[in-house]
Amino acid sequence: MRACLCAAIAWNGGAAWAQATMESVVGESRLPAMRDDVSSRSDDSAKQRAGLIDWGPVTVVGRGWDRLNERMEEATGVRLGLAYTLSFQAATDGPGDRSGAEGDLDLFAAWQIMGKEDGTNAGAFNLNAQHIHRIGQVAPANLGSELGAIWGTSDGIGADESFPIVQLYYEQWMFDDRLMAVVGKIDTTNYVGTNRFADDTLYFMNRAFSSDPAINYPGNGLGAVLGWQVTDRIIVGGCIADANGVETEAGFHTIEAGEFFMAAEVGLTLDIEGAGEGNYRLTAWRSDEAEDAELPEDYGFALSVDQEIGERAVPFFRASWSDGDATGVSAVVGGGLGVEGLMGRAEDTVGVGVSWGSSTDDDVEGQVVSEVFYRLQLARSVQLTFGAQVIANAPDLESEDAGGETVGVFEARLRITF
Repeated sequence: MRACLCAAIAWNGGAAWAQATMESVVGESRLPAMRDDVSSRSDDSAKQRAGLIDWGPVTVVGRGWDRLNERMEEATGVRLGLAYTLSFQAATDGPGDRSGAEGDLDLFAAWQIMGKEDGTNAGAFNLNAQHIHRIGQVAPANLGSELGAIWGTSDGIGADESFPIVQLYYEQWMFDDRLMAVVGKIDTTNYVGTNRFADDTLYFMNRAFSSDPAINYPGNGLGAVLGWQVTDRIIVGGCIADANGVETEAGFHTIEAGEFFMAAEVGLTLDIEGAGEGNYRLTAWRSDEAEDAELPEDYGFALSVDQEIGERAVPFFRASWSDGDATGVSAVVGGGLGVEGLMGRAEDTVGVGVSWGSSTDDDVEGQVVSEVFYRLQLARSVQLTFGAQVIANAPDLESEDAGGETVGVFEARLRITF
């Protein structure tokens, strides 16, 4: 069996959807919430959080949308969500373009067709259609290559899209929500090597923290996922996906090649007295040579840890190793701290992280990246984030023409949800 296990154990605990146990149209999961699945995104869009400003045009529209959505869900079982994220980054130096911006409009839909009255053993179709538009010549996801960095200063695909269906899958929970099965067009970053703060629309933007530069994630494509809660603390799971997946294409023409990305993951959830809950994940993955994607065979391992310390502080640690033939990154090690609910504001979050990574190019020194951000809940449906990155020893920055070995990247992000 070539399929692998990858636990849907992204993270849990906290105020925002990204830290909450999944309460989606498919019911409350006994597995910790997936990092970026459609059901959770629908819940995120529906939440009205206490912001610095209680009322505003977005709030008024949002409440009208909520009432319409509630009626539709009651009548049909369908829940819709909308989110718009505007991201901007500007670098202090570099050989290429030094700024990037883009807007990302997402439509989420989840349609429950099965399930018990108590919400367990539910099944639902999930859809995500996306429109991305660059503002200027470079998207933030492509800014890293302009600066000569080993990996990106932001996650994402870095290309314009006009509402392709980027996720479309069926999700079924069984055995009182101890077993989860997913099949369809999926995003493997939702299930493999996840972390509590791994989301560039909510937390860190640099790929060292928002994703994993050492894992050869394919583009969204056809695949399947299986997650099993073995005990109250141990979760294992598996996934297999088209190694030639492209977010803007259906994928039926490439799945026939039989070239796959596979991963196996085991997760441990601990509740430490006096500290809080933590998630510990160990991942093994392999990707076949992908002819259409023009990527060689690759494989590797990853460790991801996030552990609550009290009610607000959440330290995290990540380490990855890969053969690096496809990613160009042989190792990444990093960690940091996220603090939630500062100054009595439950929805505000601050984070700081430091990461080191090595390239497969022997002529390139190890790269060190640090990032800090503050996310302000500006209004009930509006979040505003400011942050900065420092990239040391990026390859092209070592030349005299580039102006030195270190570059700073300033960033801002506005997110509106309905």
